[in-house]
Amino acid sequence: MSDRIATFPGVSSATEASALAELVLCENLSQTSGWAARWSGVMSGADAALLWSPHSVNPQFLCIGAWGEGTEKNLRRAVSRDEGIVHRLLRDRQVLTLDRAQISGSADPWLAELPSWAQSCIAIPLEADRLVVGLLALLFRERPNTTETVTRIESFVRHAAPALARALRAERKIVGMLHAIERLTNLHDLSKAFNSTIDLHELSEIIVHKAVDFANGEVASLWMLEPSAGEVVLAATALNDRFPLDDPPQAVGSSIVGDVLADRNIDRRNDVELEEGPYVIRSVLALPFIEDGAAIGALVITNKRGRHPDFTVADEELIVDLVRQAVRALHNAKLYEAEKKVEELDALLAVSREITSTLDLDRVLKTIVNASSALITFDRSAIAILQRGSLHIGAVSGALEVNRKDPAIQRLEEILQWVFFSGSEVAVTADEQGQVASDRPETEEKFRAYFEETGMRSFYAALLQDEEGKLGVLSFESREPIVFDQETRDLVQILQNQATVAVRNAQLYQQMPLVGIWKPLLAQKRKFESIPRARQREWAIGAGIVLLLLILIPWPLRVEGTARVVPIRRVAVTAPVDGVVQAVQRREGDVVRPGDVIATLRDDPYQAALAEARSALEIAQSDVARYRTAGDPGAMFRAQSRRDELQAKIRLAQDQLARTQIRADTAGVLLTPHIEERVGQFLSSGTELAVIGDVSDVIAEVAVPEVDSSLLRVGQPVAIKIHPYPTRTYRGQVTRVGAVVRQEGEERFVIADARVANPDQSLRAGMLGRGKISVGRRQMIVALLRKPLRYLWLKFWPMLP
Repeated sequence: MSDRIATFPGVSSATEASALAELVLCENLSQTSGWAARWSGVMSGADAALLWSPHSVNPQFLCIGAWGEGTEKNLRRAVSRDEGIVHRLLRDRQVLTLDRAQISGSADPWLAELPSWAQSCIAIPLEADRLVVGLLALLFRERPNTTETVTRIESFVRHAAPALARALRAERKIVGMLHAIERLTNLHDLSKAFNSTIDLHELSEIIVHKAVDFANGEVASLWMLEPSAGEVVLAATALNDRFPLDDPPQAVGSSIVGDVLADRNIDRRNDVELEEGPYVIRSVLALPFIEDGAAIGALVITNKRGRHPDFTVADEELIVDLVRQAVRALHNAKLYEAEKKVEELDALLAVSREITSTLDLDRVLKTIVNASSALITFDRSAIAILQRGSLHIGAVSGALEVNRKDPAIQRLEEILQWVFFSGSEVAVTADEQGQVASDRPETEEKFRAYFEETGMRSFYAALLQDEEGKLGVLSFESREPIVFDQETRDLVQILQNQATVAVRNAQLYQQMPLVGIWKPLLAQKRKFESIPRARQREWAIGAGIVLLLLILIPWPLRVEGTARVVPIRRVAVTAPVDGVVQAVQRREGDVVRPGDVIATLRDDPYQAALAEARSALEIAQSDVARYRTAGDPGAMFRAQSRRDELQAKIRLAQDQLARTQIRADTAGVLLTPHIEERVGQFLSSGTELAVIGDVSDVIAEVAVPEVDSSLLRVGQPVAIKIHPYPTRTYRGQVTRVGAVVRQEGEERFVIADARVANPDQSLRAGMLGRGKISVGRRQMIVALLRKPLRYLWLKFWPMLP
């Protein structure tokens, strides 16, 4: 071993061996830096030592190792690399000696927290690969001989600098991976937030809140360009809750947003001083929103906070990704706004057609109060009409009949009568404190009491009147404020006019005499009586025979529905260890057996860990032999323990290396599409790579209409026709009947699972077709008439006592 370890002048061989043996055990930057600080102090004879290394992101040096009395408070302290002693050491790369007078009289932050007992400091730059990888500060209670100290530690530095360089590279790699994961996580959360709404106002609020949070700024404002008006308007502003401001601004960026939109370039500036009212901007990050080559808006973030209050390139890249997603989300929201207007007009047309399609007054009134929900959001709508000189409620939304004995209905009727005789529409809203704003004191007092009784917070009532006079009142109530923008008011005004016409027509129809209502029935009766008696008997006999056959002949009854093929069993294939996907050996649709390799992970880190463990084992075995020869049983037993520990570590490394091959646990078919696109992606242990489906037998999910679900039983035979094989019939049996009714659009159905044999594997997951389930035999008349009889029964049952 002595031929592989360089000797340190003035240092015993045992100390040398201990230092290098401990270096082998260091696994990360923290352990390596602590080792370098401690052993540099021991080797040099110093009373304490500090080790500083370059920061992985910022232009600073960070204290990462400390040894000795009073040095702990220096840990994790950061100083700039562009000034003071740090800059001098990086520039000259020469050893620097400082005495107590220089230390105490200096304002350099690198010396700020040194122990008070330190009478001398020797600063040594550590170089590896022509780069300064660390700054070593040796502290002494008495001034040493600098040349002798540097000579004593020179050989140790040649070992410590490369070790520190390797640890720094590994730490930067880990930090980079963590930053990448954090960025992907932020973008994933951002995507979910943007997809949570398509309302333009809510989306604008989400954009500015996410922007100010991601960039760690004080304020963010979103400005949008209105092409029709030719001006920039404020869409939303958000304040960072972590940094409360005494006088927060209503918006930021008004002085620069025009230039950002005109130039269509990103504006990132630090150490500026822009005043927008009482608010002072010290740093700014402004980005334009570009859609199809044209500027549609801009996002402005001001005054980054934190340890490094400057907007960086990393901040800019993250907000660029945010802006890119925000542009797409805003585009979808604008499309939704346009579609919403079309839907509102379609809904208004549908309501108008419905209320004018009948002359039945009760039906007209119920249609008005219930169909209005497509145009305006409310908790209750009511309509009262003038009949025989008095106003009475004719319909209330959600109620089949109006309960006139209900105190709530009576109270509402009083309010509607007051609105009717006042002769004008009424719109009243209470705020969160219960305060009612109105132009008349009597209205304010009346509705304050009414809102307390009903729990409502908004009331809107409009008169129904035409050139002949007033007909009634249409009202809307809500437990939340009813927002009436101009478009909504226009829609309600059209509805109000349509309702007036429909009610007036229905009232006129009621006043017409009911003459000739029985004329069609009497005409059919006279036509039947004109048929000869013999012909009537023949028809009666024929009808009886047909009825008898329908009653006596059994008929197989089957229910049908859409069928979908799914695997009988799914097994997830996961990564056994962390790693980057290097190659994919299998594709979607491949048949695999247990143990088949589906993909492989990069094994470089595991090969390196195995080689490192084997190298350490050789050293440990050499130690055992040496201590056995020297007759030192205590040291030999410790070396043997170390050797056994390394052997276990080698077995673990070999096992992890073998696990870089991702294998199938079961036989089946790969169902996951585009597995090959996962090459280059990082998979943590347990992350799903693919799914294997067992398709020797498959499950056919048959969607049976809800009305037929009572006929389903486990064990019933099933016949399946799949679209790709229209001439083949697959057969199986019902194995399970779903317990929950599902709904898609207006269709409601129950899922019945049927197990179907698939020996030739012609059935693939996701195939669609039709399934028929045999539910037994019924009388032919029952099989033919069960649907119309059920429809009639559901129509007449509500009218039965």
